[in-house]
Amino acid sequence: MRLAHVIVVALLPMLGLLACKAPPPDPDAPPVPAQTPIAEHDCFWNGPWVREDPERNYAFPDTAAAYWAARFKLPENGRLIVEGEFAQARYLSLVAYDADGRPTDALTDYAIEPLPGQHNPFRPGESRSAKARAYRVEVVGGDVPAQRAPNTLYLGRDAQKQAALIYRIYVPDQGLGRTAGVPLPRVRLVVGDAAPQDLPASCAAIEANREPMPSSVPAKAVYELGRGRPLQPRTFPADDPLSWHAFYDAKHLASCLYFKRCEGEPERTGGVYSNPDNAYVAGMISRGFGPVLVLRGRMPKVPATHAGGGRMQDGELRFWSLCNNEAATQKVMACLYDEQVPLDAERRYTIVVSREQDRPANARAECGMAWLAWSEVGDGAGHADDGMLFLRNMLPAADFAQAVQRTRKPGDEASVMGDRLPTGQYMTREAVEGLGCG
Repeated sequence: MRLAHVIVVALLPMLGLLACKAPPPDPDAPPVPAQTPIAEHDCFWNGPWVREDPERNYAFPDTAAAYWAARFKLPENGRLIVEGEFAQARYLSLVAYDADGRPTDALTDYAIEPLPGQHNPFRPGESRSAKARAYRVEVVGGDVPAQRAPNTLYLGRDAQKQAALIYRIYVPDQGLGRTAGVPLPRVRLVVGDAAPQDLPASCAAIEANREPMPSSVPAKAVYELGRGRPLQPRTFPADDPLSWHAFYDAKHLASCLYFKRCEGEPERTGGVYSNPDNAYVAGMISRGFGPVLVLRGRMPKVPATHAGGGRMQDGELRFWSLCNNEAATQKVMACLYDEQVPLDAERRYTIVVSREQDRPANARAECGMAWLAWSEVGDGAGHADDGMLFLRNMLPAADFAQAVQRTRKPGDEASVMGDRLPTGQYMTREAVEGLGCG
């Protein structure tokens, strides 16, 4: 197993747009002038990483989110000033990483203090459409101290060699674009007591975006050492009934999925450039068991935000999503997030996963079902029947015991999550249609 772990360590690292019919806009939400589109990148922020960009659709992104990344070297005695406006969205964060893609620190939206006279719309009870929403963050080298400074992000000890920031936005309010109605944060360099350097001088001084974020997609030959092992059934590596595995780290998950070794007490360290606010369970599926997979579960309570306006609400989770990915390429095929899934009075849902040609006629919201597309090319490496599901849980409430984050050891997913963990049943198209509508 030592060799197998070495082989698969690069298989499944992860980072952590809206396809449903949107409700009408909030008339109180501040408009974005159509004549002045907001730039989606600059000399510091590279991106966005989204499904629609084939060059950046890797590392298992979520289609409800957009990601901007920057790699740079912080000069000695230097710091970055990040000035921005809180996005009109479900979530935003700034996360710092070392040269190996390990998180060194994070600032999640609610933890960022607004400037005097401004508002943080991510805090429960705050107006989500407040127009005064500016903030200022400093990014410095060194480890996170026991008493951290407010609005400060720490890059770790090797910031002079290589560091990275990722800016994430999830579920922009409808009609506001990927940047959720505000410009990308402005980033400037300060060295010692000198005045901040404007762009592009700051970018040049810190060597920003000189190379893209490293791709974690393994060579096909490496991937096949795990996926293509001989003497396996056609349905390998999927199980029936569907089995879910909590993500602790890339090596452990690959061992679970491809070598069926899922024991021990792994530490939850996340993946390369992963989002510390998310936790995941993953499951492999196969059309060899049936052309349609029907998932049933109970949706955690989340703050509904896509329509815009209103006040920020509490929830059991901040965000929930289910994605279908190509395992070999790390591409996301399709995702559903919480507000896109029809629910009954007890917040129970039915999600149908299939190829377009196998989609049951009643797999639509009017019939109480959501539909999730299954990749036409399977894993993207020649195994056309494969599928890979990722279930995301973000920022669980302190008293929500059924979040992915509460799992503690391999095999406890079902006992911890209960009905918040979907069950799966393989069916034919005709059998699903026989369930009727509503």
